Amino acid sequence: MTALEIDRALSRVMTDQWNKSKQKLSDLPSDAKNERKAIQIEVGMYSLFMRFGQLCSVKAEEMKVEQRERVFYIEQRERVLYIREQMILREKQLSAFPKIKALYEAADADEKQRIIAAFQGEIQMRCQMYARYLKDWEAAKQNGDAEESFEAGVKVAVVEEGFRLWEQWRKTNGIYPDLIE
Repeated sequence: MTALEIDRALSRVMTDQWNKSKQKLSDLPSDAKNERKAIQIEVGMYSLFMRFGQLCSVKAEEMKVEQRERVFYIEQRERVLYIREQMILREKQLSAFPKIKALYEAADADEKQRIIAAFQGEIQMRCQMYARYLKDWEAAKQNGDAEESFEAGVKVAVVEEGFRLWEQWRKTNGIYPDLIE
């Protein structure tokens, strides 16, 4: 698989989850307040996986890429992969993932792009969001703040599920499985 195919497939994993969550929300009765709140958070988190993790517009990902738009889409996503690579290097996030760092450092240019496509979104989410959500959840539980504990707990659960889905995709497709510890 090329880097762009990996990028698109991992984006599709989250877009599919986002769509499933939106459907669950629309299926809930309006009086199911807690359930609706949890699913609204879920919808937002899957959108965050796309916008922040993949640097991809959810609406753009929903559109079908017509032939005349295909060249623009490819150029755009190639540029996004370059930006994602620069972000991960600038922020030295690979240091937190020694197996991926070693793989990246030993790779040629094309393979580096595949590695970035396969892991940058998850690394970005783990380094920038997940740790903060865990901290917020623990603090809310310690402070006895039930509302904040509920919201933070949902965020943690959805992010963990997103990570699991990405890893499952990598395993199924033989794309660098089992490298995140």
